[in-house]
Amino acid sequence: MNWKLAIFLLGVLPCRVPAYAVESPRGYLTLANETAVESGGEVAKFRNLVEPELDWDLTPNLRLNGAARLLWDPAFDGWEHEVSLRELSLDWRVEEADVRLGLQQVVWGQASGFLSGFDVFHPRDLREFVLPPFDFLRRPLWLVQVQQPLSDWTLGALWSPQERVDKVAGPGEPFYTPRYQPPGYALIDGSRDIEHQRFGVRLSTHRGSWDVAFIYLYAPRSDAVFQRELVTTGVLREVERHSAFHTAGLAFARAAGAAVWRGELSAYAGREYQTTEALGGVRRTNQVNAVLGLDLTLLTDLDLTLEVGHRRIADHHASFVEPQDRTTLVVQVRKPFLHETLIPSLAVIHNFRGGDALWRPTIQWRVTDRFDIAAGFDLFSGPANSPFGGFQDRDRAYVTLTYRR
Repeated sequence: MNWKLAIFLLGVLPCRVPAYAVESPRGYLTLANETAVESGGEVAKFRNLVEPELDWDLTPNLRLNGAARLLWDPAFDGWEHEVSLRELSLDWRVEEADVRLGLQQVVWGQASGFLSGFDVFHPRDLREFVLPPFDFLRRPLWLVQVQQPLSDWTLGALWSPQERVDKVAGPGEPFYTPRYQPPGYALIDGSRDIEHQRFGVRLSTHRGSWDVAFIYLYAPRSDAVFQRELVTTGVLREVERHSAFHTAGLAFARAAGAAVWRGELSAYAGREYQTTEALGGVRRTNQVNAVLGLDLTLLTDLDLTLEVGHRRIADHHASFVEPQDRTTLVVQVRKPFLHETLIPSLAVIHNFRGGDALWRPTIQWRVTDRFDIAAGFDLFSGPANSPFGGFQDRDRAYVTLTYRR
């Protein structure tokens, strides 16, 4: 179905262009190689990436956007090759309304992807955990996006019927995390249960130095929970569930001199959680999320970003696999030197309760306007059963070469 729509847009629409086109198509290309070596000396990644992009103004009110990703990595288990369409959309302006139809990514929150309570609409490719950028991790969806001005406010709406969930590492792959299995039982596959509908509404406005948005989303849980039922003595059938839940709340940002304050308050209603119970294995409850962030520029060009996020599961049960509370700090520091050609940076993600963290020191060299080299480390720390500490044997050094034109 997706490829039929893609072929229609690429094949039929250009046939109508000669009567209306006002500009030639604009093409962009990114070539990259990222090589990573783990602390034991093993080559963990040798990723070669080709990303072509296209923008085409078909008429003054109609634009075609396209992007693809060609990836080849013989060293990373589970990611040997990939050819995927990352964007194929039409931007259509109808009087004051803006409509975007097709394959795309939409992010409405103000926090980073790691902490945002609103970044639940798109599933992700987590086979490499959370190490790549979030626009790389998010799996795009075929959807309709509409924005309509309403006096001082803007109303936005999203809808997608696509069935798509997280990709995760499988057994034997580098970032595989085994799911909980009740002891003393044999398990059989009971297939998937996925809710298809996704939609959202956002009402946003600008008031002086404040940006404020009220957001509602309805989307299936992209990561899986497993419901178990007894088939016969000692045998359980597991059904992989991706049940939809409600997300509602407020996102805001405020500029104040050299600082920008950002924040989110959100709540999940009717979300399912994995439990260690042998029968059932799934409970439904609510969750609240809060994020406060600060972007600050010091000494002209020292960029500092701080974010603190907290989430709490209501009516938490002792059998829940997830802890009731989690508080996470994200720190990013960046300072360019030598006319912005040499840029060291540091990113840290730290979970307070578990005491685990991911450290990422990096240095980037802008060799030319189109070519740059980045080198750094991904360093995990913390207890073995914590989200980051579980991958302490995956510490690695990496070098990335990127060319854009």
